[in-house]
Amino acid sequence: MCLAGPGERIPFTFAPSQRLLSLVRLLVRCSRIEVRREERLKGLDRLNQARAELTEELGRKEPALSVFADLDARVQASRREIENTDRLIISCRRERDSLIARQAQIKQRQVQMEVARTRLAQVEAELGAAKTEQEDYTYLAQVFGPDEIQLCEIQAAGPEVSTLVNALLEGCFDNKFEIRFRTQRPKADGKGMVDDFDVEVRNKNLDRTCLVDGLSGGQFVLVNEAVNLGIAIYNMRQGEGVRYETLFRDETEGALDATNAKEYVRMLRRAMDLGGFHQVIFICHTPLVWELADSILPVVGGCVVMGDHQAASTD
Repeated sequence: MCLAGPGERIPFTFAPSQRLLSLVRLLVRCSRIEVRREERLKGLDRLNQARAELTEELGRKEPALSVFADLDARVQASRREIENTDRLIISCRRERDSLIARQAQIKQRQVQMEVARTRLAQVEAELGAAKTEQEDYTYLAQVFGPDEIQLCEIQAAGPEVSTLVNALLEGCFDNKFEIRFRTQRPKADGKGMVDDFDVEVRNKNLDRTCLVDGLSGGQFVLVNEAVNLGIAIYNMRQGEGVRYETLFRDETEGALDATNAKEYVRMLRRAMDLGGFHQVIFICHTPLVWELADSILPVVGGCVVMGDHQAASTD
């Protein structure tokens, strides 16, 4: 028995049946092995062909793949940037949380400030009321002091008395004098004022002001008499329901020349009109003055001598 190649005829020889069966099996196996070998050869050819194609494809794509040569380095750099960004985000979140906490504190302080402002307004209102009350009590303490009531009365009466005095001075000295009452004067150190009382006389022609004591003799007599008459008329007007018929004056005509004597008597007549008096009785030792009166009552030895002008001149 011999083996033949593919397509060759195998001579058939009878053998014992057991050996024949083994041979047949061997042939079958060989045929199968041959078939598998051919299939594998074909598969190897296909693989070689695919390998060649892949090698060719790789050669074409190697230039494009070269772009990714530093991909690892770029990935590592990107990872580091991501890590840095993560740390920055964490830091920003912490700062945000801190700002939120500070904002809450600020809002709380704003509420506290509003409450404080409301309380401050209340305190200021209470303080203002207390200050006003203190000023009122201080003023009361001052005005009920030993001199302040009189000073307040003088301050209250000053404008009206000044008006009366200036009305009495009209026509005297060519209407060049007017007065006002000064109730305060600057302190010596120039800081603040101090209570005072004096009569200031303004010369309207010269626009100059001086105290009443600075006037000449005749001028002083007339201005001083005008002040006294003004005060008398003012006091008379304060007496409600009381009418005064007679105004009395006593020896106020000293140091008067002929011109000033006429002005003095004219002032008395003006005082009678302003005060609504029925008559003015004044004591006089100067003929130049009493001759201007409407009636004369001489007094000799303490007694009134009716109609005896000559006796009055010798008294």
